[in-house]
Parts: sequence; structure tokens; C-alpha cells
Amino acid sequence: VHQLERRVTKAEREARVAEQDKEETELTLSARVSEVEADRVEKTEAAYTQIQSLRAALVTYRQSL
Repeated sequence: VHQLERRVTKAEREARVAEQDKEETELTLSARVSEVEADRVEKTEAAYTQIQSLRAALVTYRQSL
């Protein structure tokens, strides 16, 4: 009986550790997704800013012709 109780206790402990690992992994992945999304937004905004600048330069160039 004692051996069975130890097995159950060990299995319960392993289940708790596995659940904690799962939660930590989910938090880590969620944080990484947020970082990637923020980076994508930043790069997209930078690209649009560059496009606007190039368009303005093109207008200025055409006006100088």
C-alpha cells in the first residue's frame, strides 16, 4: 500500500511540474509572439515612412524638371 501511495504522490508531483512547464512555455511563446508582432509593426511603419519620403523626393525631382 505504501509503495502505491508513493507512486501516486510521485505521479501527482510530475503532473504538477508538467503543468507548470506548460504554463511557462505558453507565457514564453506568448511573449515571443508579441515581440515578433511589435518588430513587424515597426518594420512596416519604417517601410511606409521610407515610401512617403521617396514619393516626396520624386515629386520634388519632377518639379525641378
